Amino acid sequence: MWRMTTMWAALFFLLPACGGSGSHCEEPAGDAAAYLGFALGKAWDYDVTVGAATLSGTARIADAADPEYLTGTDALKMEIRQNGILIATRWFVVEPQRGLLFLGEQVIENSQQVNRRYLTPIVLVPYPLEPKCSGIPQSWSTSSDIEGGGSETHEFSNLGKGAHTVPAGDIEAFHLMHRRIVGGGNTYSYDEYFAPERGLIEFELPDGNAWKLR
Repeated sequence: MWRMTTMWAALFFLLPACGGSGSHCEEPAGDAAAYLGFALGKAWDYDVTVGAATLSGTARIADAADPEYLTGTDALKMEIRQNGILIATRWFVVEPQRGLLFLGEQVIENSQQVNRRYLTPIVLVPYPLEPKCSGIPQSWSTSSDIEGGGSETHEFSNLGKGAHTVPAGDIEAFHLMHRRIVGGGNTYSYDEYFAPERGLIEFELPDGNAWKLR
């Protein structure tokens, strides 16, 4: 599932805007945090499939913003636990003009702690994802150097919205194909499902372990 000189390269490829020449349209103000499902104190419970076993997973955003992770930013700090054991801490920020941005993480990989801080925040879900005045984003990409060395590119393809079944029930969600390309290394692909106002209802962490909302 999920993995977030400086390169500023967040690229969005959208369908043509609606309306003919001279038409005027204004997006409703809305609440980006509410739509994206990311807010202080929010928590999710998941069933985690590890091989033939099903474990318990939780993800919880801290009650207070973390102003120390990135200077000048009140980051959302999320702790992710599997059977009660902390396996990842991730930092995000919601920007009304851009969407849900992934700042970095501390994650256990191959029994070792890995720290990644993206010098260019990774756009995970653009906002608005269902705009009134233009077409729904079909793909987006962010390339970033990583503090301390290395780089990654995160590419997303929006495969459309429909009912997706998880333990919590049938939920209308966008199916996002996420490709994580490690500079000079491997490429990883993830199927992720984002439901407006509920967040990620399915993702992978680590690779191959499916987290499904319950």
